[in-house]
Amino acid sequence: MPRLKEPFTLYSRKTKDGRDVWYYRTYDEYGIRTHGYSTGETSKTVAKMYCMKLYKEGRLIPDSNILFSIYAENWWVWGKCNYIKEKLARSPKGKPTISKTYAGDTRSRVEKHIIPYFGNYKLAQIKPHTIDTWMIKLKKSLSAKTANHCLSALRVMLNEAHRKGLIVDNPILSIKPFIEDPKVRGILTLKEARDLFDLENMLDNWVSGIYYGMNFLAASTGMRLGEIRGLLIENYHDNHIHVCHSYGENGLGPTKTREVRDVPIPSAVKKYLDEIKTSKGYLFSYDLGKSPVNATRPTMALYEAMDLIGIKEKTRKERNITFHSWRHFFNTYLRSSNVTDAKVQSVTGHKTQAMTEKYTKFRLDDYKEVIVAQEELFMESIND
Repeated sequence: MPRLKEPFTLYSRKTKDGRDVWYYRTYDEYGIRTHGYSTGETSKTVAKMYCMKLYKEGRLIPDSNILFSIYAENWWVWGKCNYIKEKLARSPKGKPTISKTYAGDTRSRVEKHIIPYFGNYKLAQIKPHTIDTWMIKLKKSLSAKTANHCLSALRVMLNEAHRKGLIVDNPILSIKPFIEDPKVRGILTLKEARDLFDLENMLDNWVSGIYYGMNFLAASTGMRLGEIRGLLIENYHDNHIHVCHSYGENGLGPTKTREVRDVPIPSAVKKYLDEIKTSKGYLFSYDLGKSPVNATRPTMALYEAMDLIGIKEKTRKERNITFHSWRHFFNTYLRSSNVTDAKVQSVTGHKTQAMTEKYTKFRLDDYKEVIVAQEELFMESIND
C-alpha cells in the first residue's frame, strides 16, 4: 500500500538575529511542490498546529492575489495589527518597542499616502518600478523626510508580506530613501534666553505663568515637550525630575527612547514651579491635574514672548527657532560649559554621540577658551 503524501513538510531556517524559524512547503493544484512559506514560529509543535489550521481552512498556499487595501486593513491599528502584537510580545518588560503615538502616526500615513495609491493593486502586482513611481509622486507634495517616513511604513508591511509567504519576491528591497536636507534648527543666544525668563518682565512677556514655566523648564533641562506635558507630581522632586513618561496624541506613554532618566533642576526653576504646580496629577494643568495643557499653546506662548523682546516672526522663522530649540540650546550650553558628553547624554537622554553633535550649535560667544588659546598661540615668539 503506497504511503500517503503529507499535505506539508516543515523545515527550519536561522534568521539574522539567530532564531530558528519554521517554514513549510506544500503542493500546488498540479501536485508541484511550492517554495517555502514562513510560519513565523520558533516551536516546531506550534508551527505544525499553525499549518494544520491553514490546511483545514484551505489556506496552505497564501493568496498573493489579495488586494493591498485588504492586506492593509488593520495595519498599524492599535489592538488589531498582528505585527504590533508580535513586536510588543517580544519587547522587554516596561519598554514597548512600538508606542501608540508611533502606531497612530504611521497609520495616518498609510491612510493618506499608501492605501490611496496601492489599494487596488494585488500584492503580487507591486513591483520596484511601482514603488519608485509612487515615491516620485510623493516628493512633489511632501518633504523628503515625510516621504521617507511613508516608505518606511510600506517597507515594514511588504517585508512582513514576504516573511509570511504572501509574496515570493520582495519589491521594496532595492528601493532607497530620498536624501534629506533638513533645515538646521536654530537656538537663542544666552542673552536672549535670559531676557525671556527675566522674572521682572514675566507678566509683560508671557500670556501664562504655566507656559512660562514649561519653557523655563525646557531651557534648563533639555526635556522634550511631550516629557514636560507628561510630567506627574510624583515624578517631581526637590532637586530633580524623574523623566519616565511622554504625553502625545494617544495619551500618556513612555519616553521617545523608552528609557527613564533623572534630570537635575536648578533652584530658580524649582522655586518658580513650586508656586504654580498642581497638588496631584499632571504638573502643568488647567484642570487641577486631571489632564496636561494643550500641545500647541506652550510653543505659541514662546513665539509671542519672543516677539515682545524684539525677535519678530520673520527673524524667528529664518532662524528656525521652535520649542524643540530649547533642547538644542541646553545641549550646547552644557558642552560649552565643559560638561562631559557622557553626562550631557545622560541628562538629555540622547543615545549616541552623533545625536549629541547634532544638537550642538556653538556660537562665537561659546569660544572664549578658544580665543584665549589663539591669543596665546604665538605670543611667545612675538615677544622675543
